[in-house]
Amino acid sequence: MVSRNSVVFNAMLPIIYLGGAAAVQLLGAEFYLKSRPNWIIIALFFIVTAGIYLLNRIVDKEDKFNNLPRWLFFNGTTGRTYFWIALAGITLFGPVVLLVTLQSFDSALLFAAVAFIGVAYSVKILPILLRKKIIWISLKDIPLLKTIVVSAIWAGTSLLLAAVTTNNNFFRYDILVVFATFFVSTFCSTVTSDVKDIEGDRIRKVYTLPVLLGPNATFRLLSAVSISSIVVIALLGLYKVISFQLTFFSCFCIGWAGLTMIPQYFKILPLSKTSIELLVDSHLMLSPIGLALFYFV
Repeated sequence: MVSRNSVVFNAMLPIIYLGGAAAVQLLGAEFYLKSRPNWIIIALFFIVTAGIYLLNRIVDKEDKFNNLPRWLFFNGTTGRTYFWIALAGITLFGPVVLLVTLQSFDSALLFAAVAFIGVAYSVKILPILLRKKIIWISLKDIPLLKTIVVSAIWAGTSLLLAAVTTNNNFFRYDILVVFATFFVSTFCSTVTSDVKDIEGDRIRKVYTLPVLLGPNATFRLLSAVSISSIVVIALLGLYKVISFQLTFFSCFCIGWAGLTMIPQYFKILPLSKTSIELLVDSHLMLSPIGLALFYFV
């Protein structure tokens, strides 16, 4: 029997971890751009990111098939569901209101966009016309697009926030290389995270890449993406388009993300689902720490 402490740990730790990873990523981006940390923006970024993943946990019906104790933690009773939804709403849009109050309008607009995308990812609020009828879908209902959106948000938001608050050009070539590094790493980890939910996703007719291709073909695809990305970045470094330090950083980050996805596809280690989730997402913490070291270069 699963203990209550274990359920709370498995339910809340990934949410707090991902919120913390977003905060660390923004901190690393600010250090990379030689800026003093804006602790208010960093704290609010933690809150809104945690809110996005909290909302996803509440409405993620696949958990009824893949992780019932965790689903019951958020949806055991109607009152409990309403409490978590209210908390998710506050954490998603409270930072936007606060930033408007502080007259930080550029940051408020970006936070509002991230919050809306976070809601659209989990909740069926997007209308499409199908067979002369309007049906409502979420981003996660669209194969591949949801992975691209998640990867782009994780890769770009912290860099864009840091660039806006430090008056740097987001389209500077080195920033774009960092964006590409984060994008590829997150793409691989996001698709890998879907592997553990294949059965539940099939039942719910959520067509992720592992559902469409199968785990083995998905692993080969992600390996090809990782290796080809490393080759391209290495060539950019070889021809001195980017610095040696940035070349090493980018190749290491993508390589690390590629290696940490292996235990999900091949059960070589006796790891729990939560441990595998944290391992697969470890690049979200490790990469920005490496990025911050550029402050001292």
